[in-house]
Amino acid sequence: MASKSEIYQAAAVIQSRIADLRDVIANDAELQRRGGVVFLHYTIGANLDPIFELLGKSGNEGLLTGTDVTYIADIGCGNGELSFMLAHCGYKVTALDYSDRYNQSPYIVSQLANKLDLPIAIVDFSVDKPFLMDDLHNSCIFNDGVALPLQLQSFDFIICVGLLYHLKNPFAFIQSLAQMTKYCILGTWMFTRLSPGLIDVEKNSLVYLLDEQELNADPTNYWVFSDTALSRLCRRCGFEVIDKLLVPNNEHGIGTPNRMELGLRGFYLLRSLINTS
Repeated sequence: MASKSEIYQAAAVIQSRIADLRDVIANDAELQRRGGVVFLHYTIGANLDPIFELLGKSGNEGLLTGTDVTYIADIGCGNGELSFMLAHCGYKVTALDYSDRYNQSPYIVSQLANKLDLPIAIVDFSVDKPFLMDDLHNSCIFNDGVALPLQLQSFDFIICVGLLYHLKNPFAFIQSLAQMTKYCILGTWMFTRLSPGLIDVEKNSLVYLLDEQELNADPTNYWVFSDTALSRLCRRCGFEVIDKLLVPNNEHGIGTPNRMELGLRGFYLLRSLINTS
């Protein structure tokens, strides 16, 4: 569909255009009435390099640059940067997030879609439970009829980065993904040690439940996984883990569950063992 260089060119274009529109959207009267805010972080900059590194090291770069992928979902889309980048490259993209008192991403993405004039579908739906493709169709708030046609029953590829630790029900979520996509990149915070001085726990199937203010003072942060735990969870939910990439944001090369300065992000390339059509 698009080459690697074309995707990076699209990333630069979209990131620049959204930066130009940020203040316009932030000052939108309806967004202010709803109490929403435009996210400050750029998901393209944080995630595109690791995604391509993971695809490259696993020999699967063609999943984003070949002809087998048309329909893509960006779940937990935030401001929609990844969605718009992929739509700019010609993919049929569904951007999914959930409106609540803290988050107005679906509205923000719909306003940006109008201003960027890019054809994407926008779904406003909580994925913190079991769900089906029909739920996404029924919760679609913006669609040109092409990005998410009614007859579409599964995606070719799903990208979900920065969402899993916000979900109370990760098993139900990942199991639902396995039923509706062929491939998935799942990115989330990981841990290898409970604290810097303790023994490595990466090879143990451990999951850490955060307290309300324990990580970044954000009460919507719940679960942080060890590598073994997340790999096992994906397998039990119906995915094969093709490959993974662990990206520490500190010089120690470790991850702890409750300290941002000792964070570790994991990116997992998954192939569904359920949706094989």
